[in-house]
Parts: sequence; structure tokens; C-alpha cells
Amino acid sequence: MSTYNVSLAVRLAARVDEDQAATVGRTWARAAGLVFVMVGTARDEPWLRVSALAEDPALDPATLARTSGAALVEVLAGAGATVAEWLAVEVLHESEAERRATRPAVPPLVDAAGFAELCGVRRQRVYQWESDREAGKLPEFPAQVGPGVWLRAEALHWDRVRPRKPGPVPGSRRAQPDAQPGE
Repeated sequence: MSTYNVSLAVRLAARVDEDQAATVGRTWARAAGLVFVMVGTARDEPWLRVSALAEDPALDPATLARTSGAALVEVLAGAGATVAEWLAVEVLHESEAERRATRPAVPPLVDAAGFAELCGVRRQRVYQWESDREAGKLPEFPAQVGPGVWLRAEALHWDRVRPRKPGPVPGSRRAQPDAQPGE
């Protein structure tokens, strides 16, 4: 038997509290013939996410999305709430849901020191590139995903494509430990 994970996220016309959201989630799952899993809300925003499991092998994902969406609209209307905007509708096969649950949700990140190490430059150079990007002088430099944090993959890509000045790589003319002066 196939199991699907059904998740819907909506922005509501007005905020609902956590108790109302839990009641809506349970009622929605029953109305849609699903097994209730969870509900989420945002403290200050009119946002609602509901998730449940569908264990009926006769249902296909498109039908599940349609029927569960219609059931949510109906249940919300019964609770005096309306959907202002659909944010997400997702129906995942159990194997995909398991794969996502076991993989890291956040891609690898680097701070300025890590970025600098990947590029073989000093940390100050990374901040200079960022400053130039903000000033519009270097628009191809990757944007930060948080204060002082970049995606590692973008840092590696930047190292491959960044403009370089001609000449030797900095630090490549270091004296050899065994070399004698004048050799």
C-alpha cells in the first residue's frame, strides 16, 4: 500500500490562534479522509500549514491535492476563516518524504573566513568583494544568505569564475626552508 504525505500552506484573511488551528487541522484531515499529522501557525501572521497522511492506494497525487485543498477551504469556512493566498500544495510519496526527512535541510554554508580559505585570499578581501557588490561594482559576487554567511557552493563557483589579476599567485614566492640565499 502506498502512503502519501499531504501538506498545504495558506495565508488566511485573518490570524487564527493555535487552538483554532489544531481544530481546523484535525477536522480537515477527517473531512479529507486523511490521518492527521501536524499543524503549524505563525505567531504574528495569518499563516497556516496542515499535514496529514493518505493511505488510500486508489488515490493519485493530483486527486489528493484537489480534494484535500477543497476540504481545507470548506473546514476553514466553517471556522469563520478564509484563504487569502495559497502558498504551497505538496503531495509526496512516502519514499520521498523519508528521503527529505533524512537529508540536511540547510545546504553547507561558509563564513567570511571559510570563503577566504576556499578562494586563497584574506578575509578582508571577501568583505571588499561584498562591499563592491553592494555598491553595484561587482554584481556577480554571491549575495549573503545571512549576515556574514554565504552558500559554500556559491563560494566555490566564485573562486572558479572570479576576475583575477595577472601574475603569480600571492604567497607562491615563499623562500624554501632548505634554500640558501643566492641559490
